[in-house]
Amino acid sequence: MTETTGEYGPTLEPEQLSALLEAAGPEGVREIMDAFWRSTSDLIAAVRQQADAGDFGEAAKTAHALKGSAANIGASLLATLAKAMETACKEADATSLNDRIERADAAVDVTRTAIDGLIDAA
Repeated sequence: MTETTGEYGPTLEPEQLSALLEAAGPEGVREIMDAFWRSTSDLIAAVRQQADAGDFGEAAKTAHALKGSAANIGASLLATLAKAMETACKEADATSLNDRIERADAAVDVTRTAIDGLIDAA
């Protein structure tokens, strides 16, 4: 399932998730994903708060952490959006950053649905 979401590319890299499923099984991956979703929500909220406070340096670091976390589980859309958030932070571009944060919030739901589908099919 590599459905695309416009300019930001595919939602998932299913090979990465397949490797996780092979190593941890469906229940193990569900546990991993529960932690990932909590972390993702916290990281997106932190980027928003840091940027609102004008601390674009910290926001860039937080977006970078989100990018790595998403890439590790094969959530390529979220990883790409996090990279775009990181770039906007480095440029102190609040308008672009806010747009990318909103896109990341929406991508969480799309990504969760795609991942849940792959886990259920395993």
